[in-house]
Amino acid sequence: MAGTIRAQYPASIRPIRLICTARISTDLIMRSFSKGADGVIIVGCHWGECDYDTGNEYAFNLVSYTQNVIQSLGLEKERLTMEFCSAAEGTKYQKDVIKFDQKIRELGPNPMKLINVNKKGKK
Repeated sequence: MAGTIRAQYPASIRPIRLICTARISTDLIMRSFSKGADGVIIVGCHWGECDYDTGNEYAFNLVSYTQNVIQSLGLEKERLTMEFCSAAEGTKYQKDVIKFDQKIRELGPNPMKLINVNKKGKK
């Protein structure tokens, strides 16, 4: 719906559509950070409204687990979050991603990105 209503949100947000948030994995999230993503926001169905029964509950638990993992690696757990939004709530999606983008800007660049850049420059 965000596209239909032409909702403006930061160009730094790169949506990746999945059939269900249950398809998210810790590996996918960690790969995003290792490739230089400054933050990851998972947007799923409202609690109890998942078309696939409990996919959003699974994703919520996975996000909580992965927040602990990234925190143990020295990243702020706020770099990963989950929001709940239906497909018809384009304005809510817009507000959620703008708020997330502002939080990530406050935290600054992903330190893992800086490490990867330095490694690429060395021979």
